[in-house]
Amino acid sequence: MYSIIIPCYNSSKTIENVVESTIIELKKLNINSFEFILVNDDSPDCGETLSALKTLNQKYSNVEVIDLMKNSGQHMATFVGMQYAEGDYIISMDDDMQTNPSEIKFLIEELEKGYDIVYGFYKNKKHSIIRNIFSFFSSLSTRILIKRPRKIRTSSFWIARKKIVELALDSVNTSIFLPAQFMQVTNRISCVPIKHFDRKIGESNYTFKKLLFQWSCLLSYSTVLLRISFGIGLFLLLLSAVFFVICFLKLLKYQFLHLFSFWMWLTLLLFALVFIIMGILGDYIGRISNNITKKRQISPRAIYNKRSNSQNLK
Repeated sequence: MYSIIIPCYNSSKTIENVVESTIIELKKLNINSFEFILVNDDSPDCGETLSALKTLNQKYSNVEVIDLMKNSGQHMATFVGMQYAEGDYIISMDDDMQTNPSEIKFLIEELEKGYDIVYGFYKNKKHSIIRNIFSFFSSLSTRILIKRPRKIRTSSFWIARKKIVELALDSVNTSIFLPAQFMQVTNRISCVPIKHFDRKIGESNYTFKKLLFQWSCLLSYSTVLLRISFGIGLFLLLLSAVFFVICFLKLLKYQFLHLFSFWMWLTLLLFALVFIIMGILGDYIGRISNNITKKRQISPRAIYNKRSNSQNLK
């Protein structure tokens, strides 16, 4: 069975088309056993998205709806959906038809070559220029911070085997970044080029704030910044020693130091760098503390299961 997870945010006008188009494409592939896990990421649209999802839940017996109590971002919403997926293969896709269901067949074909997870990457992105710039820096960050191979390109459109998803769910990270999550459990990762379609309705829900949050989540999976901080500390220690020797020699020779103001500025600069490094260390310590206590960041408000019954969570 295939489980299709779709995180939904302000998608009341598009989600029905996404679900019905996906059903058509799966049947073309002779796939008749599948389920949908639709996760409402606390859409601020006066309940329109949730209403659309509940309508699909009533219309199709294999559609399950999860309504989150707070907005958590696309990765966390998908992660929550993964917890309820029952299929042998899990597919994640967007709610706006830009990742078109007609491209699913390419992911399945690549997975059948023996990979554990396959991403679809966009040859020609249809995002705005600003979004593409942010995406470039996000991609660069993943290569540096989690050592993602250059040949692997990731996106929100992927298929994975159930075993890999189960291993990824074992993580206790409070900040979820799915590509890093999967890289921790398998090296059998591939990607295939897919077509990126134009957005027909509405605008992208991504903002600069959300992209910064995504970059922040990467810190939970990497100690690169700690190593950089240590390197900076060693460099500054060496630089301070050199300056001390220079100042001492000048003092011996001229009996007076003319660059007092410069050294005062340098001292302030060094203190500033120390505080920056302390801030980075503090961020890591906070994340470690949260992970140790396994603080739960997000919970469903209600689950509308595949039998169209509502289960309210206390």
